[in-house]
Amino acid sequence: MHGFSNIDIFHFSEIGLSKSSEYGRLRKLEAQSEIRYQERLFDFGVYNSIQFRCFPSKKERFEIHLHSVTNRRTIPLLISFRPSEDDIVFNSMVRGVWDHEHRRIVPVDLFSVFTIEVYLFPIHFLVVINDVWFHQQHYSHDVKHVEMVTVLGAVVVRQVKTFTFEMLNILMLLPI
Repeated sequence: MHGFSNIDIFHFSEIGLSKSSEYGRLRKLEAQSEIRYQERLFDFGVYNSIQFRCFPSKKERFEIHLHSVTNRRTIPLLISFRPSEDDIVFNSMVRGVWDHEHRRIVPVDLFSVFTIEVYLFPIHFLVVINDVWFHQQHYSHDVKHVEMVTVLGAVVVRQVKTFTFEMLNILMLLPI
């Protein structure tokens, strides 16, 4: 059964930038990109999922950050669509430093609406695009820091849903 969570929408406020650090580069990206969507996720953790219906507005970069509310130097999951490179980049940031990137080829037409689902399992994220493309990303930081979602860049977010899932239902989605 899907149990939808309560959502509290937050608005972005500018914080000073440090241009010499990885964190500063992230904040600069935020300052230069319009935040398309931002929500506080309540009671979100393992066996929860978030689903986005997106429509890229241009052939430009856009990102999804699952991050902490109080510590923007902690991003357990970054999903960065980079059409100019034909890549999706998966990464995480711990204490203001990026971990190793995982790159995959963009599996969808970035001129049409598509669905992205992110599932939180005990040891990894599972990212599913259009119910046919899968990427597993192991945690490099505790998922208790997934308290907020922010979408940046050239994309229109048409719909966002959060829900809990039953293990038997999700196992049917996994490739054998």
